[in-house]
Amino acid sequence: MLPFFKGSNITLREISTYTDNKFKYWQNFVCRGIVAHYVNSQRKVPKVFNGQCNFGYKLSPHLNKNIKQVELIHLLCSFSYIRIPFLPFYDTTVMISQDAIDAHIRLYKNIVFLLLISIRYNLL
Repeated sequence: MLPFFKGSNITLREISTYTDNKFKYWQNFVCRGIVAHYVNSQRKVPKVFNGQCNFGYKLSPHLNKNIKQVELIHLLCSFSYIRIPFLPFYDTTVMISQDAIDAHIRLYKNIVFLLLISIRYNLL
């Protein structure tokens, strides 16, 4: 896949050593600020792609609203829950199969139902 991300107009930086360590959360926090500033300061408005990445979701609220954000969903997994608060920041979601789409629709319908019940009976 890496060859698809190489080109004269593409900048690829490997930052996972700073962002994927739960025991060094402060590095993740600092990297979000650095990356958000870098993306937001581009002269040509970029597009941001997230492939079910926790760092990408946490970065999304810090990007300018005019920057298009796209996410790729592979399957129903823990990220299906993690992504919920960040959905308003994404312009496009691409899912790889109808099964993934159906599974997410069922999940979110259940969450809405549970939320409505919790509100109705003052459980929140």
